[in-house]
Amino acid sequence: MISSNSIPKLLIVLFLLFSKQLCAQSAYVLNSHSILVDSSDINNSLFQTTSIYNPARDGKRLLINTGVNMGMSVVKFGVLWVCPESFSEWNKDGLREKGWCQSWKDNVKAGPVKDCDCFFMNGIMHPWGGAVYYMSARGSGFTWWESFIYSGLLSTFMWEYGIEAFMEVPSWQDLIVTPVAGSALGECFYLLKGKIVENDKRVLNSRVLGVTSLILMDPVNELTDALGYKTKHKVEVQSSLVPLPAFDASARTVMGLQVQLRF
Repeated sequence: MISSNSIPKLLIVLFLLFSKQLCAQSAYVLNSHSILVDSSDINNSLFQTTSIYNPARDGKRLLINTGVNMGMSVVKFGVLWVCPESFSEWNKDGLREKGWCQSWKDNVKAGPVKDCDCFFMNGIMHPWGGAVYYMSARGSGFTWWESFIYSGLLSTFMWEYGIEAFMEVPSWQDLIVTPVAGSALGECFYLLKGKIVENDKRVLNSRVLGVTSLILMDPVNELTDALGYKTKHKVEVQSSLVPLPAFDASARTVMGLQVQLRF
């Protein structure tokens, strides 16, 4: 029978035994991490980093992208100018007779109207153009609805009532299809770009196809990156309580805190 006087001594002994076990277990956790890092027998895939596409909100980048869009619109105008009128359906002789300013004023006052452009222009180029505008904002960390508004503003005031109005009357189809269909297509591009970036910018295991796809889906952000203003990504911190692997067959599996930073 244990006397009341021996109870404190017994508690001290139990405490010392518990402390010894805790220290031994902590040492094993540290050793496990040391083995995990240094051992060549461990699968190297545990330490491979994967890229993510998670743009942070960046107003300066959106401003740069807007300038790039304006420059690309001027280039687009030049390309259409040298194309045959059967393709662009632009009346170049009328522009030369009226002059640039008067032609723009007349076209703005006359619109918007229903145009008769070919399917390639109305059904493919305008939705793609709207998607490029959308991705300019989405790739700068803005929300889908903010990117939709941005696409609508650029397609309406920079192109339809801006540069293109020098050559033709603004079109109802272009005012609606470009931002609406373009934003829907742009969100698909945004999700696909994330998958491609996470796959080391590869499509069908080809880096060439991957990079080409990124340029076609998001030429503005890819050009801005190439010019040196890189996309800023949000930082994600994830933690979980997981069992650490026991490399010593006689050791017990212990629990440890795993922290993962993604940026």
